[in-house]
Amino acid sequence: MWHEAMQAGGLGCGRGADAGWLAGIGNIPHGGSRGSAASGPRGCVRCEACGASPERCEEAIMAVAPKVVILASGYSWVDGCERDARKAMAANRDGPEAIANAARKAGARTVFLSTDYVYSGYGRSGGTAPYTEADEPSPRNIYGESKLQGELRILGADPDALVIRTAVVYGPEENGKNFLYQVARTRSAEMKVPQDQVSNPTYSRDLGLAIQQLIAVQASGVFNVVGDETISRSDFAQQAVDVMHRQWAPQRGLPLILPVISETLNQLAKRPLLLPLSNAKLKDTLKDFKFHTLAEALQDWQAHPRGTPLFE
Repeated sequence: MWHEAMQAGGLGCGRGADAGWLAGIGNIPHGGSRGSAASGPRGCVRCEACGASPERCEEAIMAVAPKVVILASGYSWVDGCERDARKAMAANRDGPEAIANAARKAGARTVFLSTDYVYSGYGRSGGTAPYTEADEPSPRNIYGESKLQGELRILGADPDALVIRTAVVYGPEENGKNFLYQVARTRSAEMKVPQDQVSNPTYSRDLGLAIQQLIAVQASGVFNVVGDETISRSDFAQQAVDVMHRQWAPQRGLPLILPVISETLNQLAKRPLLLPLSNAKLKDTLKDFKFHTLAEALQDWQAHPRGTPLFE
C-alpha cells in the first residue's frame, strides 16, 4: 500500500527532468518552498530540506518519519555534468548517499531515480538486443558515471533500496522542460533531432505508477522502467508532431523534424547511441502492468493536464 512516502528533492539545479515522473503519482503534491515539507493525501509528503543541505537530511527525515524516501531530483544537464564533474558527483552520488543513510537510520526504504546512460550505448554484446539489469554498466559520460556511482552508494547504504533506470521521460511536469515540451514550444520552423540515438521513451505517469506498484510489492534492487517501444529520438519526435497535429493542436505550427547524426550537434558530452532497455523484469514482477503508447499518452495528457501546459 502506498503511504507515508517522502520525496527528497532539490539536490541539483539541472533541467528538472528527473522529477517529471511525479505527475504519475497523484497523491504526492507539487510545490513547497526550499526547506519546506508539504503534506498530501494518505500521508505523502514532498520535502526539499534534504536537497537544500544534505547535512539537514537526517533531521528532516526524522521529523517526517516516512516509510519510503524517493530521490527524484538530481543534476541531469548532461553537458553541464561534463563541465563540472564535482557538482555532478555531489548532486547525483554524495547527496543521495547521505539521504539514503539517514533514511536507513530512520527505518525508511530509499527509491533512487537513475538513467539508461549508465550503459555504454554500443549495443548489448555489440548487437541490438536490449540491455537487462544484469548487464554490466559502462557509462560514456560524467552524467552516466555520477548516476551509476549514486546507484552503488544507495545500494551500499540500503541493500533493500529500489533503483529505477528509466529513459527519455515525457509527460506533464512543473518545469515544462522534457523533450516533448521542447518539440511543442520551439520557436524555430525546423528542429534538428538525432537519428542515431535509440532508446525507450517513457510516459511520466507510467513511470510513477510503476514505482508506486513496485514499492507496494516490496520490490528491491535495480529495475529498468521504460516504455515498450524502442525508437530513435528523431522518429519519436516525428511521431509526437504527427499525433499533436492529429488529436491536439491541428492549427499549431509545429516544427519540421530534421534527422541528424549526433556528431553534427557538437554536444560536449558523448551520448550513448544504442540504448534499448528490456522491461521484462518489471513485467515479471508486475504481471498486469501496461505502458501507454505515445498516442495514448498524449491523449491522457490532454484529458488530464497538470503542471505546465504543453502549449503556451
